[in-house]
Amino acid sequence: MVLSVPPGIEPRRVSVDAIEHWMIYQENPDVKAILHVHAWMEGIPATEINFPCGTAELARSVAALIAAEPDPAPVRRSLIRTAVAGAAATVAFAALAAPIARVFTGGLDSDVLRVIAVTVGLAAVSIVPNALLSKHLRFKAVAKITIAAAAVASVAAIVAAALGAGVWSLAIRLVVNQLLLTSLTWLAARDLLPRRTSSTGPVRKRPGGTAFLMVAGAGAVAWTCDNLVVGAFTNPTQLGLYALAFSLAYAPLTQVSWTVGHVLR
Repeated sequence: MVLSVPPGIEPRRVSVDAIEHWMIYQENPDVKAILHVHAWMEGIPATEINFPCGTAELARSVAALIAAEPDPAPVRRSLIRTAVAGAAATVAFAALAAPIARVFTGGLDSDVLRVIAVTVGLAAVSIVPNALLSKHLRFKAVAKITIAAAAVASVAAIVAAALGAGVWSLAIRLVVNQLLLTSLTWLAARDLLPRRTSSTGPVRKRPGGTAFLMVAGAGAVAWTCDNLVVGAFTNPTQLGLYALAFSLAYAPLTQVSWTVGHVLR
């Protein structure tokens, strides 16, 4: 660390917080300037411990807080990429609805699959805000959103089935559930989306992104293939009952074990 004082500045000494500023610059290349004030500000993250000024502990804590703050540039790019990928997948699924219906559903109305394809795009749009909720350990909000969406969607499907909607009641359940999940997730994560000005320099690519995407894709395929197999060898009614039974059987895993695992990780 090299310290200097501009010419003509008196007294000729550097700030006691120089090590803190230096570490911020070292750990966060996107930071180009620091405005140093002494005040408690509502909504601004603070260190858990009030370390003395000029200490390495305070410098490391502040640098870690800044590093944890999401940069709007990669977040914005992730939003665009997931939205575009979701839209492309939705269009592809809708275009292949007819052959999929012939192979896996025994000639089911392909319009049902085209409507269900909308859930793919909706799910893609919710990926980033849901990740922000998980990062900030807001699992209670995630659980409330999941329960509310499932309850409303189930009631809508039951009403539709009672009115004679048939297989369309299953499509209604899927669309309503995903629509509520996406909208409520965005509402819950609105204060987590970064507000600071985006950096104009190159953004560091954080390691693990590709691997995470591959694992998520493999999980999506694994959770979908069973429905295709069941649908191919049974009928829409049995497929609906299977999907409901699967959701109920895995509720302790998806709503409890996975959430606890996220916290511990």
